[in-house]
Amino acid sequence: MQRLERSPTRAELAAEVNKTEAQLTQIQKLGQLAKQKMITANLRLVVAVAKKCRWSNLEFLDRLKRSHSKVRSAHGQGMKALRGEQDQIKDYLVS
Repeated sequence: MQRLERSPTRAELAAEVNKTEAQLTQIQKLGQLAKQKMITANLRLVVAVAKKCRWSNLEFLDRLKRSHSKVRSAHGQGMKALRGEQDQIKDYLVS
């Protein structure tokens, strides 16, 4: 792989990964779809956690902000850790 002083063309990218340009386009579309699904799932998780903590003294928007920051920090640890973090998120919202 050589280093370019510019952005590679689609043909150069396709050649580098041994795919056709059509296949590369399809892969990019699938990647964008997967990214959108993950964003939607994360937002659903944030809202669900914030809704579960209605007994908190915080306004709903504040609960959303706090649960979002906690979910983002847990996300780097993987989905398994994220599921285990839900109780900690609830505790965090109370404090």
